[in-house]
Amino acid sequence: MVKDEEIKESSNHTLKTLSSDSPKVKEESWRDGFEAGDHEDKRSEEVKRRQGFLSSLLSSTFCCIKEKRKEQSRFNANAFYTEEYCRCVLVTGGVGFVGSHIAEALLKEGRKVVVYDIFNSETTVSAEKQENANLLHKTAAEYSNIGATISIVHGDIRDKPKIIQTIQDFGVTGAIHVGGMVDDRRSVTHPEEYIDVNIRGTAILLDALGKCGVKMVVQASTRSVFGQRTNNGTILHETADRRPINPYGATKVGADAMAHCYCHLHGMNLSLVRIFATYGPRGRPDMIPRILIENIVNDEPIRKFGKGDATRTWIYISDIVSAFMVALKNPQGGYAEFNTGAPNSTTLNELIECAEVVIGKKAIIDQCPVPPGDAHTVGHPSYERIEKVLGWVPKVNVKEGMRLTYEDYVKNHPSN
Repeated sequence: MVKDEEIKESSNHTLKTLSSDSPKVKEESWRDGFEAGDHEDKRSEEVKRRQGFLSSLLSSTFCCIKEKRKEQSRFNANAFYTEEYCRCVLVTGGVGFVGSHIAEALLKEGRKVVVYDIFNSETTVSAEKQENANLLHKTAAEYSNIGATISIVHGDIRDKPKIIQTIQDFGVTGAIHVGGMVDDRRSVTHPEEYIDVNIRGTAILLDALGKCGVKMVVQASTRSVFGQRTNNGTILHETADRRPINPYGATKVGADAMAHCYCHLHGMNLSLVRIFATYGPRGRPDMIPRILIENIVNDEPIRKFGKGDATRTWIYISDIVSAFMVALKNPQGGYAEFNTGAPNSTTLNELIECAEVVIGKKAIIDQCPVPPGDAHTVGHPSYERIEKVLGWVPKVNVKEGMRLTYEDYVKNHPSN
């Protein structure tokens, strides 16, 4: 990091360079037809003008650097690395796609994990969630020699007494909240469910955690809070306007607000990790990467909505998990908000082509109109803050991620 003294020293050096001995100033100050005295006057005025301009410019730059530094320190002035909150971690939605991968990663570190999940079939069917639960039990057994344990509680985040009982029974020290309703298309026809679970449920959960003395929570946010933009080149920082275009996105705006509210009310460390389009092994059956792999392999048609130019920023599941893990271990001394992201966004057509290359087979396309509530032009996320503050960067590109997802599918479906 550049020190203030170095900036000032550079400023003084630059001003000296443009002093009266500067050949460039001498050269530019000469004008035919002037007397020697006029030369000196003109030269002196020119030097003063340039020095004044440069001094103002450098002063402005110095202030900008200080402000940027101040902005960065606002997020990590009270931050520190600790594993205190990892001793017993509650994971809501822990048998779903993202939640089960987070729980698995915690177990591989030898943690005590409590999964809290309602086992519904909104996206991932209950049978697959049970398979994820079985995998977590196997992982806990495999890593039991370093302290890994798993407890799975069937529960609803709107059931406050059960949440409190769970926290107290297991001695929960930290929580990762990824549970909730997530199907944006379904939310258009069933908005009440999403409002009730994502907003009211999140409020109940956070209040219970706070009242039980849990001081570290990492909560999942979503790209859908940003909704649609006029062009895909729009950079989405954490402070970008919220413009949800479906009830799901709107309820997640509400859930984010509840996070800020209860962080303040209970004096918790609470970090939001905003998930953009995520894929990988055990992925949701309603997400296009899994649909592409399963349908191309089995010669089934793929519904392509619109022209295929809609974009998403796809992030492989291991990268999303690492963002939650680093957020859990680096409390920010209050509320913080972090986007994840990737260097490039991908159109639907590009993703289809990528799947065809990885599988070695052409897709059968069934052209369909764009359904209501689908964001077409979504902008591109900036993950500058999480990189600077937590050191997180995505490591798996789309081609590699699709290859890994395909290999996992083949391993678990040997007949294909």
